[in-house]
Amino acid sequence: MFIYSVKGSTLKFFGALSLSLLVLVLLVIFVPSYDASSLPTGQ
Repeated sequence: MFIYSVKGSTLKFFGALSLSLLVLVLLVIFVPSYDASSLPTGQ
């Protein structure tokens, strides 16, 4: 039971870690392209 709870918490930890990493990657991809596309149209 203890091993099962440790495995579950580890899985939850890696899930949250991968989710935050995915959000960070999406921000890095979308923010510069959004700025580059919005700048010429704003002028």
